[in-house]
Amino acid sequence: MDVTKTQCQQDSRTDVVTIAAISVVTLFLESVSHHGFGHGGAFLVMGARLKRLSSLLVSADATGLAPWQGRVVFAAGSGADVIMALTCLGLLRSGLTLGPHARYFLWLATVMGFLLPAAYLLFTWFPVGDWYTVWSVAGASMAVFVDHCRRRHVRARDAVSGARNGAVPNF
Repeated sequence: MDVTKTQCQQDSRTDVVTIAAISVVTLFLESVSHHGFGHGGAFLVMGARLKRLSSLLVSADATGLAPWQGRVVFAAGSGADVIMALTCLGLLRSGLTLGPHARYFLWLATVMGFLLPAAYLLFTWFPVGDWYTVWSVAGASMAVFVDHCRRRHVRARDAVSGARNGAVPNF
């Protein structure tokens, strides 16, 4: 079979368009999973009434919810992401005969499902995102812990440098 350069270029462009389309759909479904199933589902389970639900926002009447319930609602988005990722990973590893497009979709959904909660956890110190709100109550105790570790490190460093000069370390 003789494949011309024009056919290869056309197939290449089609593949790029297909990959881009699958990526956009995957990102949209991940956002729906995170906001709809995660936050929206948690609001409903906690007894709140949903006001607005979209792929980028969930709004609910949260009056009467305890602070811990609000933190559960914020954490539920990442929980839905992880559940989606584990489901897609299970389908990938199940041995089903899947085409390349389906495998790419499942792989990308798995990566996004694990990556976004990990990024939220990584940036808990930055005042944005779900996990900043979850941990904001623990923020003061975390700051105290970090300051304690910093002071301990400075004392240990000073003790080591003093020991080099003949002084006895004092912890």
